[in-house]
Amino acid sequence: MALLSADYWLILNGLDCLYSANTRAELERATRETLQCLVPADLHEMMIVGAATPEDNLYITTPGSYTAAEFAYVQEHAVQHPVGAIAVEKGDVGPITVSQLMPLNTWREHEFYVESGGRRMHLDYELDATTPGATGSGFAGVAILRSRMDFTDRDRQVVDLLRSHLGRVWGRMMATERMVRRSQTAPSAEALRAVLPVLTRREAEVLAWVCEGKRDGEIALIMGLSAMTVSTHVRNLLAKLGVESRLSGAALSWRRLEPSRGADVWRV
Repeated sequence: MALLSADYWLILNGLDCLYSANTRAELERATRETLQCLVPADLHEMMIVGAATPEDNLYITTPGSYTAAEFAYVQEHAVQHPVGAIAVEKGDVGPITVSQLMPLNTWREHEFYVESGGRRMHLDYELDATTPGATGSGFAGVAILRSRMDFTDRDRQVVDLLRSHLGRVWGRMMATERMVRRSQTAPSAEALRAVLPVLTRREAEVLAWVCEGKRDGEIALIMGLSAMTVSTHVRNLLAKLGVESRLSGAALSWRRLEPSRGADVWRV
């Protein structure tokens, strides 16, 4: 079944909301509202589990849905969900319903269904998909749950079009938050010169402040230089590093300083 023009219009509106979000709270709200508008259901969830750092794990759901015990179970046992297990094995899973994997009666007796609150809330039908790009480690995905009526081919098509965008906007949000956290422990100029020997001592000093999120005017005041001189240093050091933006320069610096974290940490 082909999507209608009205479906594409709703998808475009949803994407506009997602890409317009500037904070985690705004993106969480945009995620819930977009999913509810496009695929109405009782519950809409997005999760990132097994991330490299605990701060990058994520669980968004309809507020007030789970008990504390159910919420803890879902977070701890997400990979034991039938679709979660497939995602761990294959990495990327397109939209799939639980009913495609097992009969309803079997699902109703499954430990995850019982312990996660599915039985209590009568959430018999579930549509899941991974969201590639949301995390460099672990897995990320969306889950949409209903108490009545299974999901249609139209629902699967909509989620398939949406999931890569969800991965992208959440990947960028996580990268921004990592930048903020790391700015609180900015690298020293000496450490930067050790891993980026192409830089002069002064350029490394400027880059250290760039990594801390400072703008040219702020760096000028701190270092006792003119704003024009700082701007020249920034332009020169970015050219030497082969990058075009301050964010990319800071990202490259952290990759060189912490290679074990992997380049995917700063895929933005």
